[in-house]
Amino acid sequence: MAWTTGTSTSELDDGAAAAQMPVERGHSGTWRLFRRPAHLLYAICGVELVGSVGLALSMGFRTAGRAPLLPHVYCVMLVLCGPLLRRIEKPRMAGAFETVGFLYGQSFALAALLYPMTAIAGPFADAELSSADRALGFDWLALANMIRDRPLLLSFLWIAYLSFNWQGAVIMPALFAVGRSARAWVTILGANIALLATILIYPFVPAQAAFTYNGISSAQYPNMTAQVAWLTAPAIHAIRDNGVRLITPDLLVAFVTFPSFHAAAAVLLVWAAWPVKALRWPFLLLNLCMAFSALIVGAHYLVDLIGGAFVAWISIVIARRVLKGFPSPA
Repeated sequence: MAWTTGTSTSELDDGAAAAQMPVERGHSGTWRLFRRPAHLLYAICGVELVGSVGLALSMGFRTAGRAPLLPHVYCVMLVLCGPLLRRIEKPRMAGAFETVGFLYGQSFALAALLYPMTAIAGPFADAELSSADRALGFDWLALANMIRDRPLLLSFLWIAYLSFNWQGAVIMPALFAVGRSARAWVTILGANIALLATILIYPFVPAQAAFTYNGISSAQYPNMTAQVAWLTAPAIHAIRDNGVRLITPDLLVAFVTFPSFHAAAAVLLVWAAWPVKALRWPFLLLNLCMAFSALIVGAHYLVDLIGGAFVAWISIVIARRVLKGFPSPA
């Protein structure tokens, strides 16, 4: 079954509306407690926040000073705008605010889980990841050497890499504007599943990242303004090998190499934007660039990107199956 809007079958995904029957609001079954997808996301994010923070605290992790609360406050405010806007009969605007809030808020809910996963991480798997790249015929070092002396290209890749931060805030409102709210909620749940999956897989395949593994220092790559590529290995060593449990700013890094969440996000964002004709091709191109940028700016191996894309595909499949019984997509 698919979600119904109470207005038009055009809001159902993939043209399947004609073959689907509406679900009664009083339906029984797995989702009896959740009348809307937002209710399920409230529950999931709440469990993730309590679980990840609780696990981190139980393993002795603490923050140095106060944790930055402002981003969390913004996300909560966006999500809470949903019920308020529904009270004045603005369901599409409500859904847009909620989905954007959930999209960014769930990353904060799961952030604390990275530290316990790092503490239990196994040996670095760079040799295996690099060997897998070579088996695919991909030479990361040759690519890095080719890009090294091209500052304009590096700047472009950095911009593409950072587009990860704002794309969702464009796509979610656009989906509600064209009546594709069901697809927006599948994207949000899919992103949550993909993020959780990448974090849980990470301790089995931790990596120093490609620059460090290949012995290229930041001084040898002077045109790279961002230091993201060199921060992972020291942070993992500090937590896993040296027992550091005080989270200082130098430990606020992107720990996960395999599978790449940037690659997973690229797949999810393209899938989300596809029904919006004005966004389809620009966002396809942008996300191809974003995924490619992860090879250099994020120091990922090619297999990291392949793994991330596969995680995204599985996450979309799961999210669609989970949400197809909901009575309201808004």
